Amino acid sequence: AGHDDAEAGHDDAEAGHDDAEADAGASSDGAGRLASVIDDEFSYLRDKEYGHTPTSRQFRTRASQGAVDAAEALHGGYQGYLVSKGLALRDDHVLRDRLYEAYFALYQRKRTLPSAADLDLDGRYAAEDYAECFGSYDRFQAAAGEIVGRMSRLHSTITKAALFRDYRRMQDALGRAPHFDEVRRMSSLGIEYYLGLFGTMTEFASAEEYDRMMAIQALESDYRRLAGLLGVAPNARQMAEHVPSSGGRLHSLYPGLDAGEAHGRLLKDAGISEDPLADPILHDVQARMRQRTILRFRAELAKRRGAAAALDLGRQDILDALRGEDPAPYAEWFGSVEAFAEALGSGGSGDGDGDRGEPAGGPPAT
Repeated sequence: AGHDDAEAGHDDAEAGHDDAEADAGASSDGAGRLASVIDDEFSYLRDKEYGHTPTSRQFRTRASQGAVDAAEALHGGYQGYLVSKGLALRDDHVLRDRLYEAYFALYQRKRTLPSAADLDLDGRYAAEDYAECFGSYDRFQAAAGEIVGRMSRLHSTITKAALFRDYRRMQDALGRAPHFDEVRRMSSLGIEYYLGLFGTMTEFASAEEYDRMMAIQALESDYRRLAGLLGVAPNARQMAEHVPSSGGRLHSLYPGLDAGEAHGRLLKDAGISEDPLADPILHDVQARMRQRTILRFRAELAKRRGAAAALDLGRQDILDALRGEDPAPYAEWFGSVEAFAEALGSGGSGDGDGDRGEPAGGPPAT
């Protein structure tokens, strides 16, 4: 009997152990389900709704009650959940950008520093969000107040174009668009000029993007026009020499690059793909382009004056015929309009050695 009792006790112990394991497994499964609920709703709010790490207020008001309760049960609250993921609101630069944006947009409308009540009434972000991200709302407002103070003392000599160059310099240094705090730290002009001239960084970014697009379009147009005139894809030197305005535009677009690098970036940004090694005639491109320029000149003149007149030309006749035309092809391949007229007007074909001994910048344009 004693033996039977011992076996029964052993069986009871094993059953109890199995029950404990089952309870632990069930508890683990339950915790896993709760964690999944939080992760799913957090990811949706961050990636789909806000585009940044949600603040405690946003998570509390936009997540389901089940996710809020799960965060409380597993992590002691939403802040504990963020810590478990290695996240901190103060390190989310997109959130910080949005908070600055909402604040200064409200300042532009009110023309006074917004109070906590103003922010709560505005509805985009609350004073609670600022306190959570910046330590306290008073601390944030003190820093914003310093910027607003400097905005009242702007120098009129700082132009929008100067801000575009300043911003693009930071952009090139970072390899991306700078965040608000990075502009505060890296700008050689000061964040107050961006806000003073544009109101908010979002308004500035829209203006900068439009300016960039228009500058690239203008440079692309100049590039293609010059390619048509020269008969080759222009290089940096040819653009600078024959389109004087291109230098300033390139410097504004790519302030940290030299002329050659800026030219390459322009081709990339404009979607122009040129391979100067792909054309077999480049070893003799200058002589060929000189001949092409002469043939084109004679053909155009023949249309206007007749074939015979186009063949019997003196130097002054040529200069008169070229009056008002873009001098680029004649300057590039002959050294100057006068040199072209001299070569052609002297009865020669004009395909001897010219003043330029440099190779062209690219293949013949098509």
